[in-house]
Amino acid sequence: MPADAPGAHNQSGYAVDMEAMHQLHCLNLLRKGQYFNHEYYSSAENLHNRPSWAFRDPERNIRGHINHCIDALRERIMCAADDEVLPYWWRDGEGMTISDFAVTRQCKNFEAVRSFAEKHQLPDWGMEYKLETPPDAHVVSDIL
Repeated sequence: MPADAPGAHNQSGYAVDMEAMHQLHCLNLLRKGQYFNHEYYSSAENLHNRPSWAFRDPERNIRGHINHCIDALRERIMCAADDEVLPYWWRDGEGMTISDFAVTRQCKNFEAVRSFAEKHQLPDWGMEYKLETPPDAHVVSDIL
């Protein structure tokens, strides 16, 4: 089948991920990996009789994946360094303050980012998908 034929699984080019999608993936992995969620997501009785894909790997890989996500989110928070202020309210008669998390923020259009990512994603993404490595690609042999 030609590489450009509908349903073809071999294409050349560069695979990328949008940072926002990766960050949400990491946040979701951390949510699933919390001690009170881990048993549910790693159990084969849930999620259509198979554990969540992130928890099918050996424990060493799961720990590495979670550590990667923590570090990726830490790095992004530090690099973006949101300089908006978080105001505090005084608690009546207590001499203490409490954070006002209800501040209105100007956000980017996340739906536009999600829509762009979905429109440009690889079809049938999974282990069966094979990309041809471009001749000038940076190739690594072992990530974990």
